[in-house]
Amino acid sequence: MWDAWAVYDAGAAGYVHRERLTAADAGESRRVAISYAAYRVLVSRFSASVGAAETLPALRARMEAEGCDPDLVAVSGNTPAAAGNRVAASVLRFAVSDGSNEAGRYVDSTYAPVNPPFIVGSPGTAAVNPNRW
Repeated sequence: MWDAWAVYDAGAAGYVHRERLTAADAGESRRVAISYAAYRVLVSRFSASVGAAETLPALRARMEAEGCDPDLVAVSGNTPAAAGNRVAASVLRFAVSDGSNEAGRYVDSTYAPVNPPFIVGSPGTAAVNPNRW
């Protein structure tokens, strides 16, 4: 959201997305750009989540309550909505290589447990190494 805010500030530098725009009402332009950037990133992140059926409509309703059209996906032009959508696209592109393994549903491919799974309620569970958990 910082990057969307920074679009409308001459002295701020975005972390992932660096763009400068001017607006008659920088505060309102920031609000709209941040709304679109947040919405796009959150929809992308939560689209496959356990609670997606509840989360996605709630996100959409919030956008509408903010007076923003959730179906506006344009990235060209100098409107705050387009700027926010560009920021989101940059952030999502960056996240592909951030080490979180989003494409693999965030599974950690660098860790293998030492102990077998502890089944609560099953007697006799023993740890191979009780110092590793």
